[in-house]
Amino acid sequence: MTDDEAARSCTEIYNEFWLKWRKKQLQRNSSEWEQVYKDVMILLNRHPFSLAKHMVLDLLDELEERTRKQEGRA
Repeated sequence: MTDDEAARSCTEIYNEFWLKWRKKQLQRNSSEWEQVYKDVMILLNRHPFSLAKHMVLDLLDELEERTRKQEGRA
């Protein structure tokens, strides 16, 4: 992974994915969750680097944890 690839990955994952989904009140099994998972797959395919994979999956874990807390299942 080059420096430019790392920068693009971090920028896209944070600015386009995290900022899009972080404040949403996601409901389990909703169409929004389907879109979250589609976005995750796009990012994983677009940025096939270990750093990017870990960032995406860790942020996905955080979204899932927030949903569990919101639903009172944490």
